[in-house]
Amino acid sequence: MREYEEILRKKGVITKYERISSWDEFFEVLFERFNGAVVFDEFQDFQRVEPSIFSTLQKFIDIYENRKNLMLIFTGSTVGMIEKLFRDSKEPLYGRIKRELHVKELGIKASYEMSRELGIDDIDDFMKLYAVFGGFPRYYVAIEDERLEGKSAEEIIRALFFSPSAPLEEEVPRILSLEFGRRSGVYYDMIAGYMNREETSLTRQIKELVDYFKLLSYDKAILGKERVLYIRHPLLNFWFRFIHPRLSEYEAMREDLGKEVISMLPDYTGKRFDFICRELLWILNAREELPFKFTEIGRHWGYYRENGQRKVYEIDVVALSQDKKKALFGECKWRNKPINGEKLLEELKRKSS
Repeated sequence: MREYEEILRKKGVITKYERISSWDEFFEVLFERFNGAVVFDEFQDFQRVEPSIFSTLQKFIDIYENRKNLMLIFTGSTVGMIEKLFRDSKEPLYGRIKRELHVKELGIKASYEMSRELGIDDIDDFMKLYAVFGGFPRYYVAIEDERLEGKSAEEIIRALFFSPSAPLEEEVPRILSLEFGRRSGVYYDMIAGYMNREETSLTRQIKELVDYFKLLSYDKAILGKERVLYIRHPLLNFWFRFIHPRLSEYEAMREDLGKEVISMLPDYTGKRFDFICRELLWILNAREELPFKFTEIGRHWGYYRENGQRKVYEIDVVALSQDKKKALFGECKWRNKPINGEKLLEELKRKSS
């Protein structure tokens, strides 16, 4: 509060001898005298510092509803807490915001530019890093902070996760602790084991993880009603795939586990490559560089009968035009060995029929 008071004094909002002794006075001064924008970063932290602020803000927003020339911006990195503060009908600030913006992670193009600035030009190294980090700038900053510029993806993953006192060893537990608070244990176990449980028994919690915290999502078949859950946050996906199931080993034999995980990195990148291809196709779609404009994209799976036997098939990418009269079918492969393209194409034609 002292810091804010000094800023207001420098801007001429309060006089040299005025003192602000409470948050109530602080917001009263803002609403009555200040013209411009005020940004509160990590706004949710008031929850543990001074939770009465939310009721105070509600009061002044309601009193000065028609006030001109003042814009308050609230930002926060813990999605669940921000959602709760503004969307929960029991909270004081429910219904009090004019505009909501969900800032997504950067796309593949911007992430590749970041990688190149870090001296990572090899496309294979970039794809492996993008499969693990996605478009979150924080993790590319970590590469710079640890002076790993120009290193291979394997060296970077080893240094950030599997070295002694690794910089990102507590990253996923920290994210989940911030998001879930006291319920972190329940959700942590649920994310780790959701694939082995009946979805109906966890309907409410899954809905929260999908809609509220935005950590899980549904991968829907492009035609039909089938869908599967997946962890949408790339780093959480990596953590729960390789580290969480072997936490005791991670703590005791970190470097040995690191060698094993890194040997599986190409295969893991191949599985994430389906999502990457969809993103690339959206870019081409926006540039109108495809035979037609599509409006939805995803994978498709199903079964058919052949000689009385049930056969299962899957197509990595299916994109459909708005009228569903045109379709683009694709296979996504990211491997360290050659692939017979002609054979793959014939198989794709058969499945698409």
